[in-house]
Amino acid sequence: MTEVGPTTQPPVGTRADVPLPLGLWVVAALLVVGGVGFLMAVFDIGPAFLAGGLVGIKDSQAGQAILVISGVAMLLAAVGLLLRIQSAWGLTMLIVGLGLVVNLVAYFSGDPNFLRMAIFVLMAFYLNGRPVREVFVGMDAGRPTR
Repeated sequence: MTEVGPTTQPPVGTRADVPLPLGLWVVAALLVVGGVGFLMAVFDIGPAFLAGGLVGIKDSQAGQAILVISGVAMLLAAVGLLLRIQSAWGLTMLIVGLGLVVNLVAYFSGDPNFLRMAIFVLMAFYLNGRPVREVFVGMDAGRPTR
């Protein structure tokens, strides 16, 4: 018991009996869907829209490499979130930030996808909330010092 109440989150990077918040499962599922979609787009499995906002780059070798690296990074981030690995939170934030940039470029290029943009914004706000940061960054995340 601490002065602010009982701690319910496990130590950073450990697996515990305490279930992950549902939102982290949703974020991990979205990362898996996105990562698998990128890989399927590169290997021409399924429709081209699976590459999301990066559908135009899948025709070049550099573009395919970007999609493969992004897809693998998304899958690694999803697994890391579920295993409560601290660096997975940072990787997920990087992916979300890059996704927002790609969607802003698409918006200003006249090809907006408001649903995808809203998902990235919601993920950014959710991942920066105190309960999620406490799981990955530590129990004192976001608390002012006395």
